[in-house]
Amino acid sequence: MRRIALLPVVIYLGLFVADSLMAATPLTTLHIFHDTDGNAPVGALVLGTNGNFYGVTSYGGTGTNCGSGGCGTVFEISAGGAFTSLHSFTNYDGEAPRGGLAQGSDGNLYGTTAAGGFFGPGGLGTVFRVTPSGEVTMIHWFALGSGGFDPEGDLIEADDGYFYGTTAGGGAGGGGGVFRITTNGVFAPLVGVNQSSAGVIQGSDGNLYGTTQFGGKSTNCVGGCGTVFKITLNGVLTTLHSFDGSDGSWPLDGLVEGSDGNFYGTTGGVTGQSCSNGCGTVFMITPDGTFTNLHAFGGPEGREPHGGLVEGSDGNFYGTAYRGGASLFGTVFQVTTNGVVTRLVSFNALNGGFPAARLVQGSDGNLYGTTQTGGGTDNGLGTVFKLTIQTNASASITCVLSPASATNMVGTAHTVIATVTSNGVAKAGVPVTFNVTAGPDLGQNATNNTVANGNATYTYTNNGTPGTDTIRATSLGATGTATKVWSAPDSVGDGIPDLWRAQYFGGNGATTNSQSCAACDADGSGQNNLFKYVAGLNPTNAASVFVFSVQNVNGQKNLIYGPIAAGRTYAPQFRTDLASGAWGALTFSGPTTNLNQVTITDLNATQASRFYRIGISLP
Repeated sequence: MRRIALLPVVIYLGLFVADSLMAATPLTTLHIFHDTDGNAPVGALVLGTNGNFYGVTSYGGTGTNCGSGGCGTVFEISAGGAFTSLHSFTNYDGEAPRGGLAQGSDGNLYGTTAAGGFFGPGGLGTVFRVTPSGEVTMIHWFALGSGGFDPEGDLIEADDGYFYGTTAGGGAGGGGGVFRITTNGVFAPLVGVNQSSAGVIQGSDGNLYGTTQFGGKSTNCVGGCGTVFKITLNGVLTTLHSFDGSDGSWPLDGLVEGSDGNFYGTTGGVTGQSCSNGCGTVFMITPDGTFTNLHAFGGPEGREPHGGLVEGSDGNFYGTAYRGGASLFGTVFQVTTNGVVTRLVSFNALNGGFPAARLVQGSDGNLYGTTQTGGGTDNGLGTVFKLTIQTNASASITCVLSPASATNMVGTAHTVIATVTSNGVAKAGVPVTFNVTAGPDLGQNATNNTVANGNATYTYTNNGTPGTDTIRATSLGATGTATKVWSAPDSVGDGIPDLWRAQYFGGNGATTNSQSCAACDADGSGQNNLFKYVAGLNPTNAASVFVFSVQNVNGQKNLIYGPIAAGRTYAPQFRTDLASGAWGALTFSGPTTNLNQVTITDLNATQASRFYRIGISLP
């Protein structure tokens, strides 16, 4: 229901059903942590494209630069419990990962650590990339300044190809903020918010949605009771709701968009067992900010939820409570869209304790999650578990995208059809979100509803660049993918597609002359047509040029280059002798972006002479 302003009384739509009143919900402990393989998993698991789950632990591992507790780990685990420890952090590559991982469209996993990094024990956090085999690369380290520090939430890859995340401290306002970063580390702060301990999600409307633990209009909580916010991809912030204590306080995790288009989340109300500031809530909020409190926790069904919710294939939502339940070690619960809460599991230390992360639903329909502590009788340090949901309302949702693959000429239109079914029956009138997640048309998207036969169509036009698009359709939690190859004839055979040559020099582009040839410098800028095609520049505009410079700043060499064009890969390289040796990949910090110009810092510029170049390539 909508919260009525100025009235101190809040009515909750909520019922509680004990776990003894429903069919048994089997819990299987898949793994118990014992320090060297990890300790205290507080971030959510992510389901990889290979069917296995990936996660992090905040402590433990074999790293020795963080004291006896370890610096944290990255791990992989199958649905059957086969466990692999992929990486132990060393502090210098990060320490204390608290948010879950995100698998990018490139197949790699991306995450954050709340501490560590380039400054070692004094570091303020990192963004890292890890391959499915466990090779970790730090792509950004945080420091004092406008970029913020202490990232604790998940990353998400948005439709524009950037990853977005949050910091809990620093930034322009001092309380953290939202940032974006590319897969190769080009970093930019987006907007300041007040201590978001969770990441953001991208709604079907293309905007980012999230929560802050503190801040807002209310003075009923120390530091504010928290907010729900919306941010456009260009950084325009809108506060959708300010909690005031009576409707919840201190949300600790992010939101989930339901299949009805609304957002669902939890507040922690964390004050210990007394719950003097409330035991937490479940809420629903529309994209325009209409707020409904669905349930207020009382203890038996759980209390103080630290993790957010996940929508199951049956249309219900599932979550964990950090405390409460029959043994006070926390619970797993189900909540319907009208606020009926059912306790599914009570943790008792032997099967784990104090779950802090949201759940994830596997391709087998089971729920998977972690507990921060407990497991077994030998002082386990957290668990990974599987929960089999037994309900009469379970549904198998499929979303199939066709054609699965196709090839077209660049610059033309392509149509895909998503077919959505539930237990084999067509689902009419449900939204399907289409996104081009990789390729030359990265970022194109739309949301269309299915018709009577369960089909929804999406048509988009290629931007004239050759390559392969990956198209994703998502509906009711199910996902389908397809690929589209855009081919570009090069009649001249000089590396420039006919379409590009025709765009700037007229004709059909199938022939060349003294102005349009690959080696020609049509605008007298000193950069020929082939270079301008590869770099994404205008060959008829002398002001459209790629600029590269090196500056000495405080004894360090800064490389500044741009403009940056979409779909291009930029590879900084160096060598110490132009007469001999080979060009090698440059190790650098940053990058930062300002007005489409990138700045990076050479971390190893100790030689008397050092030469640089920037390689630019198309996929």
